[in-house]
Amino acid sequence: MVRSFMYNHEDEKLKEIKRENDNIKIPDDIDSYIRMGIDNAKKKKKISSNLRIATLAASILLATLITSASLSPAFANYLKTVPGISAFFELLGGADKGIREAVTNDYIQEIGVSNTVDDQTFTVDHIIFDRSRMIIFYTFDFGQDYIPNENYFLRPKILNENGEGLSAGISWGGMSGEKNIKKGRIEVSKYNSDLFPDTLTIQVQIEKYFEESKEYGLVNDRTFSVSFFPNKEKYFSMEEEVLLNEKVSIEGFTFNVDRAVIYPTQIAVFFSGLDQNSLELLSFHDFRLVDETGEEWNFISGHGSGEKTYTMYFESNFFKNRNTLSLEGSTISALPKEDLLVAIDVKEMKLLKQPDDRISFDGIEPSYFEEDQMSLEFSLTLNEDDPNPSYFSFVGHLMEEDGSMMLDEEGNHVDYVGSQGSRYDERIDGNHIAYASIDIDKSVLDKEEVIYLKLSNYPNYFTQPFSIKIK
Repeated sequence: MVRSFMYNHEDEKLKEIKRENDNIKIPDDIDSYIRMGIDNAKKKKKISSNLRIATLAASILLATLITSASLSPAFANYLKTVPGISAFFELLGGADKGIREAVTNDYIQEIGVSNTVDDQTFTVDHIIFDRSRMIIFYTFDFGQDYIPNENYFLRPKILNENGEGLSAGISWGGMSGEKNIKKGRIEVSKYNSDLFPDTLTIQVQIEKYFEESKEYGLVNDRTFSVSFFPNKEKYFSMEEEVLLNEKVSIEGFTFNVDRAVIYPTQIAVFFSGLDQNSLELLSFHDFRLVDETGEEWNFISGHGSGEKTYTMYFESNFFKNRNTLSLEGSTISALPKEDLLVAIDVKEMKLLKQPDDRISFDGIEPSYFEEDQMSLEFSLTLNEDDPNPSYFSFVGHLMEEDGSMMLDEEGNHVDYVGSQGSRYDERIDGNHIAYASIDIDKSVLDKEEVIYLKLSNYPNYFTQPFSIKIK
């Protein structure tokens, strides 16, 4: 979840920033910016002394950024709305350099549309978007109903002009800010830009985690709705496509790098031919983009179409005007296709099939989340040289012995519900261990003697460095 704020733990960050910026020339009218920060701080009631100091330091730093970095007026005005340095970097994408480059080059559309229900207000402040990705920056005023220390979230829906849900991937995190005024962002991706609507509507409801039921739920029945017009004519016209048609081999595992599309918000690289191998690819590991200065543009996300193709998204250097850009990497994880299934005898409490002797079945425990579910617990002994030692996982539904998906009487996938992930630990004897668990309905465990799971990630690595020039 995205959350932090600028209190005592920011002191060391500010000292580090000061050391890095001691040689920056401070403009003659810096006092006006400092006074502006102080005046804004005075408007806050009962601000702690630590927050006052942090606010003043943030005002100085933001003034230096605004006046010395040749930022656009839109970006400068946007910075002034952000309450702290940590919140500033979170709202601009954290480590996502491409988004920050886009904003500093005025690649941002101001929206400023609000909807108020009772004394609470949802505002869409700005959007950044192109044909591949949209980031929505918003503010939520909780009004008098705000309860400190509650973990609130906004549950969003994105609708087209006909009130239909947009076919896209939507992600969101927590909010950060002062008291009842919170800021956050919503990311929309994997949409068909040719069918992108002229009008977008965002509907949000407030939810939080309820400790009693140990689940997330709506706080009330209020729905906030904001509609706006994305400027597709302007923001859909900026991209560059590069045809590559290059072949890569990593210890015999081969695939094609077909093309790359450089968007303002991210760079998409398209792979194919993944299924033309005896191994099934589970994940890429250290793939990144590198320009002629040695600066790296990191992996953001990826998705595949079956087992044949895959698309990776990287931070964008669209606004950097670099002369060269290369795709570099060396490591994948993969398994023989016949080794992907893990079979567990849930009556005898033992593994019947697994890819190697590193994985163990540690038993069945009551689910932490649901009373009608049980948690299957696994552990994995890791090699010292594992590049990603904390991660192994399973596909999100149960399998049959032949590798097909298990179906219920209505023909639906039998998905397991609840937690499914992995965590990293270290045993007393020094062996590094990764742990994973999945939650399955008790009715399934009562009916099935053997449970079949398919691995979606596993630390079985192949390494061979490569470099492909994109431009």
